[in-house]
Amino acid sequence: CYDCHSNETNYPWYSYVAPVSWLVGKDIREGREELNFSEWESLSKIDKAKHLDNIIDEVSDGDMPMNIYTIIHTDAKLSSEEIEQLANWAEDYAESLFE
Repeated sequence: CYDCHSNETNYPWYSYVAPVSWLVGKDIREGREELNFSEWESLSKIDKAKHLDNIIDEVSDGDMPMNIYTIIHTDAKLSSEEIEQLANWAEDYAESLFE
C-alpha cells in the first residue's frame, strides 16, 4: 500500500522511463491524494474511520491493489484470506478509535 499511499515510495527502475513514468507518477499522485499514510497521525478519528471503511470496500471489491500494479508486483496480489484479515484489521482499528 505504501508505494502509492505514502511519501515512502520505492520507485522501480521502469518508473524513470517515459511514458511509463507518466503513468506511475499519475497513479502515485492520485493514491496519495486519496490516502497518504505518511499523514495518518494528523487525521482526526472520524477521518481515520472513513479511510478504514474505504480500505475495507476497496480491497473487498478487488479495486485495490490496482490490477496494473499487481501485474508487475505479483506479491502484492491479495488472497481471499489476506483480504479478510485486512478487512478485519481495519474494522477492529476503526472501532478502537472510539473506545
